[in-house]
Amino acid sequence: MSAILKVENLNVTLTYRKTSKKLVENVNFEVHPGECLGILGESGSGKSMTVKSILGLLDKNFHVSGSAVFDGHDLLKESKEELRRLRGSRITMVLQNPMTCFDPLYRIGNQISETFATHTTWNAQEIRSHCLKILNQMQILNGEEVLQNEKNIQKALNEKLTTAMRAAIYKKLAAHCFEHPEEMTEINEMVKIGG
Repeated sequence: MSAILKVENLNVTLTYRKTSKKLVENVNFEVHPGECLGILGESGSGKSMTVKSILGLLDKNFHVSGSAVFDGHDLLKESKEELRRLRGSRITMVLQNPMTCFDPLYRIGNQISETFATHTTWNAQEIRSHCLKILNQMQILNGEEVLQNEKNIQKALNEKLTTAMRAAIYKKLAAHCFEHPEEMTEINEMVKIGG
């Protein structure tokens, strides 16, 4: 069976104030359907940088070279719009810090709805139903009120919501990139809860 993700000669270089520094050098790996790959290393060794570079999540100060073929697409050659379409619908990165997932200036309901609208074919009524279902599964009281009013939420609630959102679209994804292995366990538990 062929690899769903094949990374070859991946290099990431940061250029800042006319100085360049190679942060990731000649990384190669393959992930086949049903496989789990762990990338190990010390803090700051480039684990997250590797995945962010593959998904096009680095800014213009970074130069990425090599290839990262996912489901027939070389992600390093795709347009920003195509990468945005693929992220969340076919491949995703689960970030370590859930507090960066929601913008405190906007209602939680709007942000969850936007995610589902971008990465599913659900209509507005289905999105609202899924949002309320998620809040109920996570044992969050007053779901309607949370969706309508909440902007700044506690860290624990934020973690619950981001986990639940991932679980809601989990089955559609072909590849998941977790910063920490315990996040994979959380998602699997949510999928069991959600059916």
